[in-house]
Amino acid sequence: MNMTFSGRNPRAVFFVLFVAFVSAMSLLNVSTAYAVGEDDATTALTGSVDTERDTSQVTPEDLAELQNAATLAAVNDVMLIDGSGFGHGVGMSQYGAYARALDGQTYKTILKEYYTGSTIGTLAGNLIDPGSLFTNVGSDMVNTTLTVLDGPGSDHNGMVVTRLTGEAEEPTVILNVGDKAVITDTTPTGGNPNGCEITLTIAGEETVWEIGTCDVDVELTPGSETPAELVKATNCRTSNCTFGYGSTFHIIDNDSPQRTVSDGAYAGFDLVVESTLNEYTRGIAEVPFSWPMDALYTQAVAARSYAASIDVAVDHKKAGCFCDVKNTSSYQVYAGWLGNWASGDRWDDAATGTAGEVVEHSAAPDSDIVRAYYSSSNGGASEWVKDKWGSDLPYLVSVPDSYSLTSANPLASWTFSPSLNSVVDEVWGTSSTNTLIDAEVIARNVSGSAKTVRFTAVTSGGSTVTKDLTSAAVTSAFGLYSWYFDVEVVSDSEPPPPAIVFTDIDDTVHKADIEYLAGLGVALPCDAGPDKFCPHDRMRREDLAAFMVRALDLPATSTDFFVDDNGLPFEDDINALALAGITKGCNPPTNNKFCPDNTVTRGQTAAFIVRAWDLSDSGKGDWFIDDDSSIFENDIDRLATAGITKGCNPPSNTKYCPERLLTRAEMSSFLARALKNLPTP
Repeated sequence: MNMTFSGRNPRAVFFVLFVAFVSAMSLLNVSTAYAVGEDDATTALTGSVDTERDTSQVTPEDLAELQNAATLAAVNDVMLIDGSGFGHGVGMSQYGAYARALDGQTYKTILKEYYTGSTIGTLAGNLIDPGSLFTNVGSDMVNTTLTVLDGPGSDHNGMVVTRLTGEAEEPTVILNVGDKAVITDTTPTGGNPNGCEITLTIAGEETVWEIGTCDVDVELTPGSETPAELVKATNCRTSNCTFGYGSTFHIIDNDSPQRTVSDGAYAGFDLVVESTLNEYTRGIAEVPFSWPMDALYTQAVAARSYAASIDVAVDHKKAGCFCDVKNTSSYQVYAGWLGNWASGDRWDDAATGTAGEVVEHSAAPDSDIVRAYYSSSNGGASEWVKDKWGSDLPYLVSVPDSYSLTSANPLASWTFSPSLNSVVDEVWGTSSTNTLIDAEVIARNVSGSAKTVRFTAVTSGGSTVTKDLTSAAVTSAFGLYSWYFDVEVVSDSEPPPPAIVFTDIDDTVHKADIEYLAGLGVALPCDAGPDKFCPHDRMRREDLAAFMVRALDLPATSTDFFVDDNGLPFEDDINALALAGITKGCNPPTNNKFCPDNTVTRGQTAAFIVRAWDLSDSGKGDWFIDDDSSIFENDIDRLATAGITKGCNPPSNTKYCPERLLTRAEMSSFLARALKNLPTP
């Protein structure tokens, strides 16, 4: 089955409130807003049909009625979108599995309900075991610190660290608890297999391995044993970057000879965990671990099956990430070591208790192993995969699923209420003078989800105009949670509920700015769920594109500017940003890549805002003492002149810290200040 986009399966991962389930944890991932499959927020406004009726065919009475409707619409200026479910809806519903388990269904029954005609197979039993799985947990990094932590095992022999020089005797050390290794790429402008310096701190004594290959291996602990030591890495893709079970923790240069295909166009190195599929499954964090055991068993088998099918199909050495999967929302939430998580032992029991088990079907193209797509919840019936992605697979048909709408599901129902003006802007463009008078779902998929939505407006000349958009286009335009929705034009005398209220920003000084952006529809949820902003997570270039496009209301484009963002949730936003001249790319002089997963620096932020608002005044110039060697110095000076930044070292504020990585909260303040203090570009 090939429903990937440029080799990826875009999705956004949905975390639910873990407080309601586990007192010691604030949240846990409940997978997948757009789990393991297409992200509904990726599709542009395409495939539409635009028809305009000549007013000569309209009677005076009809025209008066239309004009009255237009007048009313100016007052009744809200389009109400009522929906249910969260995610693509194909395959298993996690909340459905939860409710089914509470109802007494076993995990094998649950899986057969969601994957029609399937059975439970066993890797290395009746099915092929594809062997090691390579999971990328950090891409294009130029610095990481590895720290050895104390694990629960008693056999403390230290962790073996080897630099892969290719020599007969490669440099090797043993790191014990508390020891560290700092790996720094000294040539961050491009991948270089001879460009890393490694500083070792062993028992308090510092040793430096001179500049050489970045390729380093750290031995992990097989799943059959209990790890006495764990390795924690910094600057990973997620805050959970501690590992125990597995074969090897790889630091692999982007131009490493281990790769069949070089990734040297990007700077730095990747972090990759090599493990068996069972070890990988023990590190999955997709649902609250306090859920019923049969719900956990269901999740474990689905996660293992999904990863195993990819493992069969992908050669990690040919992938730019040197991996089969990543620990991103495009795949599954792999958090690594879960031994210190609340109720983590219950998940470990679920993973080990189903060891080797996967979903099997004779029609599955990856050696009969089903790519077990799943999402947080559907709208009362799972989505037929053909309606969603075009492939007709007998085990991914639409099945009734009232369980998915359990009262425990926070998105069993939801409402969006964009203004009619914003609807017109999205449907007909910002230059349109149309007035929206009606919107309705005119066609539905097998599951009952929306397939086609018709928008009707009156032009300034009194004629009607309609446009039909796919549900994918509507979902993308308005940031909806699923395709399961209805639409109608309603009066603003009934105040619409806020689109987003974030529940995790109370502890940040940037709260007011985040709320300001949320009120404008600019601040988007993070992978943790519809009410989570993840203020302390890093701001990726991909996310920044989405924020800025919404902040500036940039027009869409069909031009594909970059080769490395195909199928990503915000590909359309990245292209819109490029069309506006706000981004030029990340790999000059070619600039055919955007590096969507890279973290935005303060220097890059200055350039983005300066280009977006066309700032040209540098004021006194040379505002800061630490940006003289930065290519963004002029942009930083212009940003300071505009009052958007004061510096990074109060109270003196003589520095800007151009290379410092930004969090989502910090970026929100930059953008909020620009929107509040600068004229509309």
